[in-house]
Amino acid sequence: FSVFQSIHKHTYLKGPLDKVTSVAIPLAMAGSALFLIGRGIYNMSNGIGK
Repeated sequence: FSVFQSIHKHTYLKGPLDKVTSVAIPLAMAGSALFLIGRGIYNMSNGIGK
């Protein structure tokens, strides 16, 4: 939670562009995590990477 709290604190101090980046970075991280999880499930279902 401390990471997200620090992000929220920075958004209030900086401009609109920094608000966009502070939202885009966590979204990109979540998206890549979902992609890796989805790819892992796909590989397991097809018998790859065992």
